This record gives sequence, structure tokens and C-alpha cells, in this order.
Amino acid sequence: MSGFSSVYCVGCHNPEAACGGSGCHTPDNPSINALLFDMREKSAWTDRLATIHCGIVAVQPAGWSCNVPAETYPKMFPGFPLPTDDARTIVADWLEAGCP
Repeated sequence: MSGFSSVYCVGCHNPEAACGGSGCHTPDNPSINALLFDMREKSAWTDRLATIHCGIVAVQPAGWSCNVPAETYPKMFPGFPLPTDDARTIVADWLEAGCP
């Protein structure tokens, strides 16, 4: 997933990111602390597998118990295109396989 994460995730989710690892936010803010992980690390994916899986797919199948809506991830930022449904499916399949 290095290609996908490099394009859609690592810009914000890495220790050097402007609002992540740089310390520009206070450490007691839980919403910011939730961003302090490095998407270049496989553990960042596996530790959040269910949430990422639910949020990356284009459509959540009936019966899934998700805490986020479909297409929550990646977040949209000006100048950065969102992934295609096909790209979302590739990531979802990789997650379903246990992130080999």
C-alpha cells in the first residue's frame, strides 16, 4: 500500500507532518492525538484496520458494523484528488487479507 499511502495518507499521518509530529498542536487534544501515527508503518494500518476498512470503501455492505461512513478516508484537501472506487477496492481487499 505504499503507493496509495504515499499519495493519500502520509502527507498528514507521519511524525514530520505540520500538524502531527511538529508539535504545533497541544498534546492534550484527543482529536489531534488521533492523528499522531505514521502511515508509512504497517502497524498504523493494522492497529486501525476495522476503522480504515469501513471508511475507505465506496459502499459498506449490509451487516457491517462501522463507526465511520463509507468514503470517510482519505480526507479531501484542496489540490489533492480523492481515490477512485477501484483504488478504494484494492485497499479494502488488502485490508481484508490482513495487510500482507
